[in-house]
Formats: sequence, C-alpha cells, structure tokens
Amino acid sequence: MAITENRPPMTPWGQAKLNQVRSSWTNAALGIKAAPESEWNDPLYKCDPAGYPRTMQQIFGEIMRFVQTPTEMLEFFEWDHTWRDIWTDGRKLHDDPEPRYYGYSVGRWDGDTFVIDSNGFNDRTWLDPWGDVHSNQMRLRETFRHVDRNHLEWTITLDDPMTYTEPWGPSEKRNFELAPKSPRSEYEELREDFCVWSDSSGFFKGADTTGVGDAPARGNK
Repeated sequence: MAITENRPPMTPWGQAKLNQVRSSWTNAALGIKAAPESEWNDPLYKCDPAGYPRTMQQIFGEIMRFVQTPTEMLEFFEWDHTWRDIWTDGRKLHDDPEPRYYGYSVGRWDGDTFVIDSNGFNDRTWLDPWGDVHSNQMRLRETFRHVDRNHLEWTITLDDPMTYTEPWGPSEKRNFELAPKSPRSEYEELREDFCVWSDSSGFFKGADTTGVGDAPARGNK
C-alpha cells in the first residue's frame, strides 16, 4: 500500500495490536523483516478474507472490474473472487453499521472523479501483507479519477483515531490500466481465485526463501 511508507504515529492501543503481528513478508525498502515461520499469524493463511483495502495490495489484487447499476457500483476482485457494494443512490453512511470485512461504502461523482467513503469495518484484517493494523473505527476516503478511456488514478486516505494519532494519507497516486481480460488467463475474463482451506497446508511450500519484495519469506531466524 502506498501509504505504508508514511505511517503516522500510533496510539498505545494500535502499537499493542501491531506488536502481535507476525508476518511472513519482508520489504527491504521499508526496513520490514519477516517473522520466523513458526510464528506467522497472517489471517490469510487461515483462508480468512483479505478485506479492504488489503485486497488492493495483494499479488494480482489490481485485477478488478467495476459494474455500474442504477443504485450502486460493484467493485469485483479477481483475488478471492469477491466484491464490495458501493452505493450511489444518495444514502449516507450508517452511524453504527454491521462490521464487515469489506466495510460499508457510499460513492458519488465529482466531475471525472468517483469519491468513495467507507466505514463499518471489522478489525480482523490487516491493511497490507506486512501486517499494518486497524480498528473497527477505521474510515476510508478514496478517489478514482477517470484520467482517460483506459486509465484510472486511485488515492486513499485512512482515518482511524483508535489506532493512529492522525489520518494516514492521502496516498501516492496509483494508476490502473484497462485490460480486455485477466492477463493471468488465456481464456477466462477473470480467474476463479479462492483460498481453499483443504489446500492451504501446502500453499506456501514453494515460496521464496529470501522474502525480497513481494515474496513471502520462509525459514527466517
């Protein structure tokens, strides 16, 4: 996540939650090292949903589709083959929504920019593969700017006073390019990607051993 590089100071509650994270991922540029394999506690390794905005940080997470209806915009992700509802019928965010992995979202157009406000997140997900945390008080503000026919520009700002002492973001701009179909498949529009619990025990057996960049690290001491 682009905002990872500029994490604001954390509250005592947020720091305590972060101290419990044991990620298998490392990022040399950010100075983040993976924990020993025996300590990994990434929710994805139990086939829990990635949640939002982590699904945008996963490998192939940028492969998504927007579907517009008269009352909402659906954002459908290849990762985990799931979606979120972004309501565009003029409703407001609920003051006390049911906690969800992908939150509760409303959207509106501001010229060529689609603005999304979200709340109602549970606190069971990580923000990114490195284990940045959040609470159920998290709110997000996103913009998708329609640059031209084939390009969208995305920014995100996180506000979670229970975890961080100030808002996090806006992020650096991230660009998405229109593709006729998933580049991962010769035939399908989007792959049917699911985390299957019965297969999960062997999922990372062939993972990279160095943990450089976006690869999970195994056997770290």
